[in-house]
Amino acid sequence: DDGPEICEGFVNGYLVTYQLGDAFRILEAWEKDFPQDPQPLVFRAAFSAKTDSWTAAVGYLRQAMALAPQRDDIQRELANGLLNLRETAEAEKLFKQLLKSHPEDPELLVGWVQILLERGNADEARSSLNRILQTHPQNFVALRTLGQLELNDGHTDEAVRYLEMAVKLKSYDTEVRYTLGTAFQKMKRSAEAREQFDFVAKSQEALQRVDQLTSRVRVKNDDLEARFEIAELLREYGEPKDRLLWLRSIVALDPSYQP
Repeated sequence: DDGPEICEGFVNGYLVTYQLGDAFRILEAWEKDFPQDPQPLVFRAAFSAKTDSWTAAVGYLRQAMALAPQRDDIQRELANGLLNLRETAEAEKLFKQLLKSHPEDPELLVGWVQILLERGNADEARSSLNRILQTHPQNFVALRTLGQLELNDGHTDEAVRYLEMAVKLKSYDTEVRYTLGTAFQKMKRSAEAREQFDFVAKSQEALQRVDQLTSRVRVKNDDLEARFEIAELLREYGEPKDRLLWLRSIVALDPSYQP
């Protein structure tokens, strides 16, 4: 039966253009017609994670894994979700299992570092991060985490070096910007610290507005003004690919739209 594949194609298409109402209607029909298919739950989990609704995301992933316990991709997402909820014991079991099959996977290794830090094994975590960066020097999470570790240990020069490298990769990430601001503050570089803290405050306001506008779009799919405002807010405070998708959604709905 190719029904699930057809549903997946439609959902992907709707999500790419942020036609959220249509996407969720297809998901509901998909779940009703194919209750043993875990993929609708995976989609719901991904959307929940995107909006930082980690409790919901983990709930969907638990259901998905019960339907398809052999799928590594579901295990991986569940492990990351559990880390975000700080449910370390369960996450640790999943990471151990995944690393047996993928011992050099940098994303899994970075996840394992988070487990080590939760367990208080900072020295082992630092060694692991250095090994990851030897083979993957632009791993954002590894750079950010190592910068945080160096800052915690009072090595502010080293912390700034790693954190500035991370900011170059993802300038919109508020966690790394805040940590960099804290490092500058400790170094008495007040103006530079203020710049980072100001960015974090503005970003939080912008992303709250994005959440409000996204809710508007779910109610009124053709609200092009809301879609354009989201894209403009994401210009500085979001992932470039997300901004591009919102702009594409406007073109898909009305190619002649002028803001």
